[in-house]
Amino acid sequence: MSIESVHTQYEEAVEGWKTVIDCISGGRTIKKLGETYLPKLDGQTETEYQKFKNRGNFFNGTATANRAQTGLLTRKPPEAETELDDSIIADVDLQGNDISGYVVELAEAISSTGRACTLIEWSEEEQRPYFAFYREVDILDWHTTRSKGKNVLDYLKVRERDDEMKEDDISTANTERIRIYRLRDGILTVDVYSDRNKTSQVTGSGVQTYLGKGVTSSMEAEESLEPKRGGKNLDFIPVVFHGATHTRPDVGEIPLEDLAQINISHYVSSVDLEHARHIAALPTPYATGIDDSNGGSFKLGTEYAWISENDNAKFGFLEFTGSGLSELTKALEEKEKQMAALGARLLFAESRDAEAFETVQLRASADTASLSRMAGAMSASLSRAMQIAAWWTDKTSAQRPSDYAESNFLVIAQDFVSAGMQAQHLTALVSALQMGAISYPTFFYNLQKGEIYPDGLTLDEEKRDLEQENPMPTPQPGPELEPGPGPDQAEETPEQAEEQAEGEE
Repeated sequence: MSIESVHTQYEEAVEGWKTVIDCISGGRTIKKLGETYLPKLDGQTETEYQKFKNRGNFFNGTATANRAQTGLLTRKPPEAETELDDSIIADVDLQGNDISGYVVELAEAISSTGRACTLIEWSEEEQRPYFAFYREVDILDWHTTRSKGKNVLDYLKVRERDDEMKEDDISTANTERIRIYRLRDGILTVDVYSDRNKTSQVTGSGVQTYLGKGVTSSMEAEESLEPKRGGKNLDFIPVVFHGATHTRPDVGEIPLEDLAQINISHYVSSVDLEHARHIAALPTPYATGIDDSNGGSFKLGTEYAWISENDNAKFGFLEFTGSGLSELTKALEEKEKQMAALGARLLFAESRDAEAFETVQLRASADTASLSRMAGAMSASLSRAMQIAAWWTDKTSAQRPSDYAESNFLVIAQDFVSAGMQAQHLTALVSALQMGAISYPTFFYNLQKGEIYPDGLTLDEEKRDLEQENPMPTPQPGPELEPGPGPDQAEETPEQAEEQAEGEE
């Protein structure tokens, strides 16, 4: 395996990844990439093509679907238990991301391209483990072998980028490195290659495919390492793979690829429609059977008149009356519906008609089935990552990361859609509790699932609050006051009071 090589699965998937990432980057990237996504029309000059390209609108259903799916996957904070110090959880990747922020970054990658990995490294400088995140285009090559009844990863090549100050000390350069992890005779080695004289070639979307560019034989070995834990060499590669449906090293499905392809087709139709409107929508004046005494120039407006002495002269406007534009408009609507069916349902208006509660739940369940698979795979891989991190930290007791499984795990919540709890359902639960048909823990569980109780509230906390029986405070009556003068009575002056007293005597 040479430094330039990439895995065959990488070669097959990279174009799909690139299309998804370009679409998520937005219309500016799509238009900048020009003929990659919008071919020129026959005979178009470069100037005409630029105008043609810029007339269209890129309706970014791919990015919206990615944001929506990420939001659903992270709608509730993950349930986590760990032996790691709070300082590690608060900055799990040495980039300022806590564990929740890391989950969001991972969810964005998995819900779009379905491919990422996390290397759990040890920082000698800070004496702590940390997560190193690699996206799909940076996982270049890998190999597994069968050993002791299990598939074991014995080779991994990834790319990383570092921003370093240039020699002028006033600007930065993006330097690329290749890290190759190998198991040789049961001992892990890490070889680092770099080319400090070459900065990365970045496309408009920031995607570097490595297919014939980027990684070259000019890269030289920078250092070779043998990671150790407690003075002993590692006998495995401390990495976990994240996928949309599994945690194996193999490339899996690309969740938004089909949606991105339709998104590009929608963009092409939009350009065609706007170009047709530009050409055909405005009426064009014409004149026949007249001389050329005015040099062929005719002015339009109420201040001007076109006059001819020729009885056969004709004046008029050419106007578009065909149905071509309506067909293009229809094509856009059809593609928007296709995008909705493939994952961008939140983009489009739902029916405003009343629906049964069970119907809403059934549709939500169907729409989130793929998200459930993503959440399950993410939970498995992140739990494994936390176990490896705990294994790095404790260098004296357990020998394998799996020994830390019971006390180090993370579970992504799969309650993606809140449909609320119907009043009759709540009433039925209260009645069942009062009749002894269900226990209070079951009652509490159902109300928490229905989001009546807030997240994080435990059964013991709720029982404690109920036992306190602190009623709502009621307003206390104030001191009684003597009634004042009525609205038609004026308050007596001291002189009037004295005169009244003398009269009574």
